[in-house]
Amino acid sequence: MAVTLRRRRFTLDEYHRMGETGILRLGDRAVVWSQNPLLLVYHQSEPEPDIMLLAPRPDFYVARLPEPPDVRLLIEVADSSLPYDRRTKFPLYARSGVTEAWLVDLDAGRLEIHRGAGYRDVRIPRTDETFSPGAFADLPLTVRDLLG
Repeated sequence: MAVTLRRRRFTLDEYHRMGETGILRLGDRAVVWSQNPLLLVYHQSEPEPDIMLLAPRPDFYVARLPEPPDVRLLIEVADSSLPYDRRTKFPLYARSGVTEAWLVDLDAGRLEIHRGAGYRDVRIPRTDETFSPGAFADLPLTVRDLLG
C-alpha cells in the first residue's frame, strides 16, 4: 500500500514558541536536527522526523547521519499525518531503539510522550502539567508552552 505524505513546514510562530520554551536552546548539550534523515540501518530506512535533539558531535553529523543511539528526543508534528505517524513511524522508531519520541497532535492540541521498551509507556500530559524530556530533565515544559 502506497502512502502519500504531506510535508508541513513549521510556522514562524511555532518555531518562535519552541525557542521561547527552550527546546531549541540547549546550546552545546544537543544538536537540533530538523526535517533531516535518521539512519535506521537494520530496517533499511531513513525517515525524516520533524525535529530531533541529537547528542553533540564535533562534526555536527556531516560525516555520517544520526542513528537511534544519537537521538535524545525525537518529535513528530502531525495534522493529516497522525495515523501514519502513530501506526507506522512510531513502531519503527521504537523497534530501532529511539528511547523517547513525542507526537504532537495539532488537531487535538495534545502531546503524546512515548518512552520505554516498545513505547509501552505513553503519557499524555494535561495542558498545564509540567514535564521534561528524559534526556533534559532540567527543561520544564507544558503543552501550552509548545502549542500556545
